[in-house]
Amino acid sequence: MFGYDSKLKLKELLLFIADEELAIEKMRQILSAIRDFEPYTAFKRIDRDGTGYISAKELCQFERENGYREISPEDFVFMINYFDLDND
Repeated sequence: MFGYDSKLKLKELLLFIADEELAIEKMRQILSAIRDFEPYTAFKRIDRDGTGYISAKELCQFERENGYREISPEDFVFMINYFDLDND
């Protein structure tokens, strides 16, 4: 079925995803503790073209304006496809 190297790479991928999920949950908890945080306002800040959807390009632009340079547009496409429930 899978060779040893493939199993090892799959394990590393799953561990990476689990670590990222934990980081996302920690951020979610931090944001929920901020009394003045308004998710809709944050959404509108990122949705610059007013379509009601956030594109990979808009996420990338927002991140770069806030000092994050290491995330590529392709990473955002992957992230959107991963989390977008409408893609099922």
